Amino acid sequence: MMYRDTLVNLLKPHSGQIQQQNPHVPLQQNIIMPHSQIGGSPPIPVILDSNAAMSLAMGTSMYHERSLMARNDIWHRILILRGGLYDKEVILKSILKAVNPADLIPVKYQIIGEDSCFIARNCDRALDSLCKTSLIVNCPDGNPVILSITLGFASIHDLKINIQPLLLTALKKRYDSESKKLDLTDFHRDPDVYNTVYCPLAQTKTLTHVLKLAKTAFGSIDYINLQSNELTSLMLVDTANIKSLKCMDLRDNYFLRVEALEPLKAINISEIWLDGNPMCDNYSRANQYVEAIRQYFPHMTKLDGVQISAPGMPLIFKSYVKNYQRKYLIEQFVYHFFRAYDFSDRNVLKGLYDTNAWYSTTVGTPTSPTTKRALEPFGPENRNLLIFGKNSQQLLYHGQDQILKVFKNLPPSQHIHRSLCCDLMYDSDQMIIISVEGLFKSMLALNQLFSFNRTFVLVAKEENEYKIINDQYHVNPPIQMADHFKYNLEKEVIPEYEPNCFSPSEKENLILSLQEKTTMGVETCEKYLKEANWSLKKAITNFLNHHKNGLIPKDCYK
Repeated sequence: MMYRDTLVNLLKPHSGQIQQQNPHVPLQQNIIMPHSQIGGSPPIPVILDSNAAMSLAMGTSMYHERSLMARNDIWHRILILRGGLYDKEVILKSILKAVNPADLIPVKYQIIGEDSCFIARNCDRALDSLCKTSLIVNCPDGNPVILSITLGFASIHDLKINIQPLLLTALKKRYDSESKKLDLTDFHRDPDVYNTVYCPLAQTKTLTHVLKLAKTAFGSIDYINLQSNELTSLMLVDTANIKSLKCMDLRDNYFLRVEALEPLKAINISEIWLDGNPMCDNYSRANQYVEAIRQYFPHMTKLDGVQISAPGMPLIFKSYVKNYQRKYLIEQFVYHFFRAYDFSDRNVLKGLYDTNAWYSTTVGTPTSPTTKRALEPFGPENRNLLIFGKNSQQLLYHGQDQILKVFKNLPPSQHIHRSLCCDLMYDSDQMIIISVEGLFKSMLALNQLFSFNRTFVLVAKEENEYKIINDQYHVNPPIQMADHFKYNLEKEVIPEYEPNCFSPSEKENLILSLQEKTTMGVETCEKYLKEANWSLKKAITNFLNHHKNGLIPKDCYK
């Protein structure tokens, strides 16, 4: 059966209003069965248990059951016995794995006591695959769950579910019209979609449909981010919908071999990200890796953020972090630190520095009276050893309180985050040394653009935290040809800073606070806080909105 008869028909709007449903009431209590059927005979439901499924799998002539499975105008109901004891995503992933490569789109998943259920349609191949397993599906913990399938559970004319607007809402939220960037990171968990339909992009035909929908809605798309979607294959992706693509981010997926990129070969992609895929471990040398990827992207200029030149030329790294596992930590630290440093009150940096931390500022040599005047705000803190002598302790600050006091005297700044480059100079279990350089504007004179270098020594603390033990800050004279950077500066979006916590103990306290206010379970509270970037106020607001609209299942409470 063609895919148009599966997901596309499922997404096709039906006339009339969408049947509203209370998520706490079993599906069968919410459906009004028809007096007459439009566009086909009324379905006569049939329940498949393990014995009936085995008979179907063995080819027994069960004409009524087979005719129901083949119809595309009816819903089937899949009941998971004791499924309510598992996480929703664990159950659905296990079922989708069991039917792979057939497609199955679970809709309206809900908990009914200890059991759980969802409905689906246009899925005869998937139902056939489940029958071959005798309706027994293995979960990751090794325990099997038993299914019961009601074929012909309801007609699409009585249970009207229009998925298309939900997908469009999620896509519009994730599309930046200025940069023409579509962010599909972890798409199936988007709250605008997840509560109604489970459509992981790992199902290639689902990915194709979502890309086609985005192309229709937005036209040109230059950059697609597909991080963390558990993709294993792109073989059935219709690349006609993304011909204009210049950059694609496929980090943290499950591509095993470079051949998985073959479908993208016809697109003139200039930048590709593949970090975090198993295929990256197939190469012992960087040049081998680059040349293997270049076979599929001959116009590639950047790979995993590294500037790629002509074959045989050395690689140019904007930042150098050899240890991929450290890369996220360093990027997180750099982004957080400079957002906090540019905040109106630099006291938000309190807690980042160790109690025994050291700090110093040095300033480059001015080359003219103009540059000398521009550097004057930094002059009082300039610890130039040629002036003070090698043994001098002058302007060398010790302790968090002294350091924060110095920061209040330094001019307010706005760092150009797109210009920041970092090198991991030293890495051990106890210590990390990072060198960061880039550009910033002094808010005292917005037309002046400075370059800087800052070296941080971070030491490991309890609960996987790191503290700054040494901070050496060097400011260079203003850049004379700042006009050349004007375009990039105008495109720079200043990230808003919201003071936040990162330690496990602080997160645990936030979870307990949300639990006390909502009576939800620990896992649900943690999920709400993660989605709100650990903002308790935002998490409570989201909870109240979902509670008002009846979107929180009973099993989410303690």
